[in-house]
Amino acid sequence: MPNCMQPMEMKTVCGDIPLIYKWHWDHETKSCERLPYFGCEPTRNNFYSLNDCRNIARPVCIKLPNDDRYKYSYDIE
Repeated sequence: MPNCMQPMEMKTVCGDIPLIYKWHWDHETKSCERLPYFGCEPTRNNFYSLNDCRNIARPVCIKLPNDDRYKYSYDIE
């Protein structure tokens, strides 16, 4: 699955990890959205700040059509 279309994390329950909020690219709304993050199996569609999401994901993902055939990724260091 392309980074732009991945959920923020694959699981939402993983023990006693404190809840924090992080940002991810929502392919349907074509925007960065803030969601609760539980620290479980993070994907590459997972950012600490809105600025990171906008700078890394948005330039790449905004151009993608809503079609699963398109595969696109971005690199996060």
